Amino acid sequence: MNIWIGFFYISETKFASCGSDNIVVIYDVRDDQKAMVLQGHKDDVNSIISINESTLVSCSRDETVRVWDIRTGECIKIITSPDRLGWKGVSVVDHNRVACGLMNGDIIVFDTNDWTPVRILSNAHVGEIYWIH
Repeated sequence: MNIWIGFFYISETKFASCGSDNIVVIYDVRDDQKAMVLQGHKDDVNSIISINESTLVSCSRDETVRVWDIRTGECIKIITSPDRLGWKGVSVVDHNRVACGLMNGDIIVFDTNDWTPVRILSNAHVGEIYWIH
């Protein structure tokens, strides 16, 4: 199993990790325990980002980006990729936009108010995108 780890500010005591086990885990550093496990992806979770203290975004090879309420563990939005492509990277652009990279090298920027695409950067890279920051 591979683990890709993301240290994103969730709170002063929490961080999250993702990996090839198809889950996102939120840890509490005060007791070194799993505070929450976010399940729903069907393939590797390639990247995660916290966009505020209550919302985390994950992207996966399973062709979905998932938006999570990390207070409850509920998946509140599923975005399916165009053309049945897996997602590779996710990053906050600003307080209203998130960029997600596809395995074909495209980047799609979403408005976080309604999760609609506001910009598509076709062929941003030749081949897979590994990281957006």
